[in-house]
Amino acid sequence: MDIVGQLQEGMRRFSAQESRVATFILQNLSFYRQRLY
Repeated sequence: MDIVGQLQEGMRRFSAQESRVATFILQNLSFYRQRLY
C-alpha cells in the first residue's frame, strides 16, 4: 500500500466534493439574491 498514493487520492476526492458543495452554495446565494430584489 502506497501511503502517498492514498493521500493524493483522498485529497482529489475531497477537493471534488468541496467544489461540488461550493457550486451548490453559490447557486443558492444567487437564487436568494434574485428573490430579495
